[in-house]
Amino acid sequence: LWRYERAKTALQEAKVVTKLHTAATSTALRAIGGIIGEYDASVNEFPLWHGTPSADGAAGICSTGFDISRAGKFGTAWSPGFYFADHARTSHSYSQVWSVNDKYRNVRVMLLCRVLCGKMCITDKPPTEDRKEALTSMCLGPGGAFGARSEFHSILGGGWAHVCLHRDQVYPEYMVVYSG
Repeated sequence: LWRYERAKTALQEAKVVTKLHTAATSTALRAIGGIIGEYDASVNEFPLWHGTPSADGAAGICSTGFDISRAGKFGTAWSPGFYFADHARTSHSYSQVWSVNDKYRNVRVMLLCRVLCGKMCITDKPPTEDRKEALTSMCLGPGGAFGARSEFHSILGGGWAHVCLHRDQVYPEYMVVYSG
């Protein structure tokens, strides 16, 4: 959490976000009374969904954070990074059915994360490989560090895929286990 808060503070102090975006999950939570807490629109902070193939994977993310070495295991349409969605149904398609015991059979798991999107590079179509490398470089910034000196902090691809390249941008807030 402290890495996430440090990254958020850096963006707030730098005042680098110029175009604000509204995530569907943010709108839905506000409509039902905002049960999860406040999000900072000045730095494009959103509650976003992340589908995982297993509870072990989700538990690992919750205990140690996202691991960039595992990014891209399930596709890299816009850039190798951590993929999040505004809508749970999108992340649902990246989850897999699993069973632990008689009580937890045929269930899935997703994470509802606080995601610090910052200044987003918005693109409609998946880029060519050359453009993908350029997008990645623009989001990594000098020396690969996250912060105010990066041209962009995340990618919004196709209007639904939020791609972050730094573990500091993401705080896995809730693990949701469900059947379906």
